[in-house]
Amino acid sequence: MTAVLTPSDKKIILTLQETDKAERYEKAELDAEDFVNYTYKFQGYKIFQMKDGTVDASKINDPTLAIEIAQVDIQDGVTKIINKKFDPASENTNATVEVVGEDKGIKHVFEITSDAFATTFNTDLVNGKKYYYLVVPYAYSAAATQTKYLPGSTSTTVVSTTVGRQVVNGLINGSFTEDLPITRGDGYRDWE
Repeated sequence: MTAVLTPSDKKIILTLQETDKAERYEKAELDAEDFVNYTYKFQGYKIFQMKDGTVDASKINDPTLAIEIAQVDIQDGVTKIINKKFDPASENTNATVEVVGEDKGIKHVFEITSDAFATTFNTDLVNGKKYYYLVVPYAYSAAATQTKYLPGSTSTTVVSTTVGRQVVNGLINGSFTEDLPITRGDGYRDWE
């Protein structure tokens, strides 16, 4: 799977390409919690904005470095996926919500207009600024008792682009109006 970013004026179009292999994923995997093999099938994609180019897939659970900005999943009634993991220090099994799905189906094109790491009320993407994204395909097993969510081990690499107006055939994409009003200021000028 490949993530392609197309920059434009204050927005980015993220397109998922070559998704066949990821979306056909079905494989028996060993659950590290109960040591049983379960069959996992492709369920969806999680898309993250990364803080910068130094952050990789291993950091997606750190909200100071990666923020989930989109999630899509197969329309099949599965909306929440929870993993359970034993914590030897507390001797308790902890539950972690891994996915809260919309159950609206898979899509491959996303329009991004907001900066998840913006530090002001205005979260619009800024022209001239570089942004970083990561797409993680994931699988699900209804039969698994502990690990129902399984992130793809072959996530996309972090991709980046700089937002701005595209130049096409020497012209900047955008719009303008020819009928701008001209207002005369105070005073009189004698040109003679």
